[in-house]
Amino acid sequence: MMISDILKKTGSMFFVIFLCAAVAEAQVKTAETDLAKSAIEVGESTTLTIRITSGTGDMKQVQVPRVSGLDITYSGMQRSFQFINGKTWQGVSLTYTVTGEKKGSYKIPPLVFEQDGAFIKSREVSLIVKNASGRTTSGGGGTVMPEVVLSKKKVYLGEPVLVRYYLLTSGGGSINIEAIEKQPEARGFMVNRIEENRGDDMASRDGNELIRSHLYTFALIPTQTGSLETGGGSVIMSAERRDGFFGMMDRKRIIFDTGSLEVLPLPEKGKPADFPGNVGTFTMKLDYDRETLKAFNEKRATITIEGEGSLYLVAKPLHEGGDRDVRVLVEEGEKDISVSGDTLKGKVTFTVTVIPEREGSVNAGRFIFPYFNPADKSYHTLKTGDILLEVKGGGKSGPHMGFDTDSSGSVDFNPLYIAIIVLLVVGSITGIVIWERRRYRIISRGETIKEEKPEQESDVLKSLERDLSASLFKKDSDLFFKTVDRILGHAAGLSPAVKKLKVPGDELDKIRDRLYATRFGGGTMSEADMKEISDSLKKSGIFS
Repeated sequence: MMISDILKKTGSMFFVIFLCAAVAEAQVKTAETDLAKSAIEVGESTTLTIRITSGTGDMKQVQVPRVSGLDITYSGMQRSFQFINGKTWQGVSLTYTVTGEKKGSYKIPPLVFEQDGAFIKSREVSLIVKNASGRTTSGGGGTVMPEVVLSKKKVYLGEPVLVRYYLLTSGGGSINIEAIEKQPEARGFMVNRIEENRGDDMASRDGNELIRSHLYTFALIPTQTGSLETGGGSVIMSAERRDGFFGMMDRKRIIFDTGSLEVLPLPEKGKPADFPGNVGTFTMKLDYDRETLKAFNEKRATITIEGEGSLYLVAKPLHEGGDRDVRVLVEEGEKDISVSGDTLKGKVTFTVTVIPEREGSVNAGRFIFPYFNPADKSYHTLKTGDILLEVKGGGKSGPHMGFDTDSSGSVDFNPLYIAIIVLLVVGSITGIVIWERRRYRIISRGETIKEEKPEQESDVLKSLERDLSASLFKKDSDLFFKTVDRILGHAAGLSPAVKKLKVPGDELDKIRDRLYATRFGGGTMSEADMKEISDSLKKSGIFS
């Protein structure tokens, strides 16, 4: 009896579930679905039309399937109103453009919509995409076939490879490339489009002689190892099609195939420590003048790296050696890169700024440039000679004013300087006279003169802190540089304050280096950089 009751209850439960599913299915209407073409070629498009007899509510798109190998794009919606036997009929037509990207046989799943609380779905349709080479026929344009050529099939990590794009045509009419729609596959690469002039040539495909026209070239530098895919992408092409006397333009999407590239890791044998990743064959040249300069003045030098290889990713030459009391800054300059055969050639310049901080004979060190040569599969290191300078005293770390001397040693008196000196002397005498008169009046009244105390250490720091805040408020970089320079110099001479510093000495050295890089090395300092330095100084305890 108990088993019979269980079976009855179980049967009732399944019936309820079946009934709910049937009701839910009944609530989902199937719309009339039409695919204009059941077979297309790669790069060709067809139209998917969905017609729905609907109410007055808004039509909401709930689900659009993604099909690998097809591109399904919404094109638009059109409403229709008709009067049939005195009754109003309302319908909606939704259109989608379906483009074949890869050869294959596809099924486009139903698209789902919602209106007035009810769900509507399209019918599943089938589509065949033929001709994986992407050949298309475009009326007067004749046969069009895309082609991608990789300059190499196997490279080392960091070694450039050229990817060239072509169109092969039968020459049946004028063809125009309107735009690059999709860029090449670039996962695992650094990509740069580079100018290259390559004339048209003839190519034979499937027994047909076609004109091969170069479209564009990309330089790719692999940033990871393994088997990588590149090439691909698409362009929008228009070709003229003549119909009797009149001509019309046909537009098509041309899709390019991808290619496989094997990227090898750089060998560990002989690899320098902290190798920066330069790959190719290079030369290095150092240029600077040997004229004597003053201490704290700058000397500019130029390093030129020239050759073939990964010029887009060339690292700065490494500085080594030299005296401790000289500062050396390196900034990347111009790049001149072009195509040479199946690789890149050109040169990259670097500007070196040297700031000696003492007089005498100064050695500013030398530069090295390690690189890996794929041709002989080994590492090499280029070296410059030492930068040797003769430095005389009298230089200053900032602008100065004084008398100029010519080569004979005679003083060139500037009238402006003389006028300033005269005004200073007159002002000093006037101040002394006024003070003496005031002092005489005070003594005659029997008052005592209060001696002014020398400026206290805390007063100096407060003044510097005010100047620092003022320079930030005014966004005055000159005042900021001078104030920070004075603060750092003042902190170095205050042993009690130095002991209280929360910022280590090397942090203060970094701040000083940033100031020198901006003042002497041609660098830039943003408002955010100024605020960061100001905050570091205030947190250090210098002003407490």
